[in-house]
Amino acid sequence: MTEYTVESVTTAEPAPGHPCWRIRYRRADGEAHEHVFPADCLEWRMAEYGVDAAEALDMVLAEPFIPDPADPARVREDVAVAAGFYAPALVARPGVAVGDTMPSTLHTADSITEARAAHRLRVAAARQRVPLADPDKLLDQVLAESPTDPEVIAVMADHVTRARAHLRQAATPTTARTAPADRAAAYRRRLLGDQPREDHPRA
Repeated sequence: MTEYTVESVTTAEPAPGHPCWRIRYRRADGEAHEHVFPADCLEWRMAEYGVDAAEALDMVLAEPFIPDPADPARVREDVAVAAGFYAPALVARPGVAVGDTMPSTLHTADSITEARAAHRLRVAAARQRVPLADPDKLLDQVLAESPTDPEVIAVMADHVTRARAHLRQAATPTTARTAPADRAAAYRRRLLGDQPREDHPRA
């Protein structure tokens, strides 16, 4: 267990129009560590998981220390799986086929409630492994100055809902069916000869 102490909180703009927060930590062994994330990151977590700004910030700060739940090689490390939070994979990737049992995530969980519970477990586990100390309350600036516009959060939440639905639709096998009007046209061509059939060309 290595504690990270917040040393400074500053803003950055690595690309025009993309403001970010830069958190600088000092590890117990003296090594410096930086975490840079978009200024609207709290809004995204609030929209994705239905949490308040304080919990959204806690999630964002813990995420660099959470093993990737989509990595098949690290499934056994996932505390959410150990607690019974798993779901079928919706997208194929190396080592994972659609339908394979994988850890529940924002996009694969059956509901946002399930996704939130799984993510909370991962955040708590990360906090145990890598505790963060903020003796000077520097992170209060992030909470105070990060945008948390309810209208923007609602738009983001709608995007999440649509993305989840799209992934499920793409992962569900469908049987192509000919529309009734198209079937009638096909039979008309084949039986009544309204148009020549390719397999029986007319002289």
